[in-house]
Amino acid sequence: MTQEPGHPPTKKPFRRPTRAEKRFQIAEVTRLLDSGVPRRMIAERLDVSVRTVNRVVQTQDLPRSKPNATRRGDVQQRAAAGEARNDIARALGISMTQVDYFLRPAGAPRSKQPVAEQQRKALAQSRRAEVERLSTNGHTRYEIAARLGIVPQSVDKHLEHIAIARDTARRLDRLEDLERLGTLCRTQSRVDTIAAMMNTSRWQVIAGLKRLRLRISKPTRRVRKERLQCDVLAQWDQGRSVHDISLALGLTEHAIYNWLQEAGRDYHGRAARVRVAGVCLTETARLMVRAIEQADRDHQASQQAPGPTSGSADPPVDPRAAFVQAAVESMARQRRERARRFGLRGGPPSPATAPPTRTPPTDRLRALWAQGCSVRDIADELDWTIERVRKVVRAMGLPGAPTGYWRVA
Repeated sequence: MTQEPGHPPTKKPFRRPTRAEKRFQIAEVTRLLDSGVPRRMIAERLDVSVRTVNRVVQTQDLPRSKPNATRRGDVQQRAAAGEARNDIARALGISMTQVDYFLRPAGAPRSKQPVAEQQRKALAQSRRAEVERLSTNGHTRYEIAARLGIVPQSVDKHLEHIAIARDTARRLDRLEDLERLGTLCRTQSRVDTIAAMMNTSRWQVIAGLKRLRLRISKPTRRVRKERLQCDVLAQWDQGRSVHDISLALGLTEHAIYNWLQEAGRDYHGRAARVRVAGVCLTETARLMVRAIEQADRDHQASQQAPGPTSGSADPPVDPRAAFVQAAVESMARQRRERARRFGLRGGPPSPATAPPTRTPPTDRLRALWAQGCSVRDIADELDWTIERVRKVVRAMGLPGAPTGYWRVA
């Protein structure tokens, strides 16, 4: 069956194996089963299915699998001969985990090669000695890291091991010291504080915490949230607005409103006092609103006082209208000034800041075209694109404008 172009490859057609192939499969399956290779790996190695391997096992009455004692003997014999573990696993058709399992009773380490482990320990000891020498000479952790080609965190680890090995007098080995360390790590949040309270070094504190498998309790998010809520309520009780509190504490106004609502604070009244016509006012407008409230109180007091004499013709004037008008004019003036400063829409620009009058680009283009300049030169002069120059020249109907292909140069 051939594979058509553009289609996924099809399965191989079934072909009945010959007698020679059958004899070879039976011999290979028998040999691999005696070596302890699992049936799945035998099928992959011979490029047959697991069902075929099982059929060979049943027809030839082969043993199910090689006992572990025989496998262990083969693995230990190959390992004693100096053969590597990956070579043993590849030759016997088993995994590295099984090789480690068979070598563990013989006293061999489980995970890493002994030679590699010795090399790693030797490298760590030599590097630690170099770190100790450089730190004694006065180099910083960043200079040591740059010289040895490691990160500063590795330098800290080496210094920690050096300090723990040297400071044997203040080592936390006694049961009383460990119990006190366990108590302090739940109440304190800094290693230096615990070291000062126990009269030891911070490295010994870190080593003791690792030995006890404890961590220093740091302020959680819940504690931080409670502190922020207390700060928000304290500043709200002082008379500050929600906007000022959000700027001071770095919180959103939505979160502040939620906390005020949970605490039962009346923020609607204060928010209404600093709003006029639904527009949030600035600090200057807030001062004007306060002045309006004071004028309102004065007006009410004047109404309660004895009225004017009958000969007076002028009625009492309500001062609130004047203050409201002044506040509205101040806000409009600030809005126009801000729009004029940043180039926004807020009113006509003042004569001082109005842009100077310039020659229209079309007149400049007409003059350059009359001088015989090319399209590229005109585009460079007007800071236009070549297509725009062509379009404008055609639209203006300038003399000599071609209708077909344009030459740029």
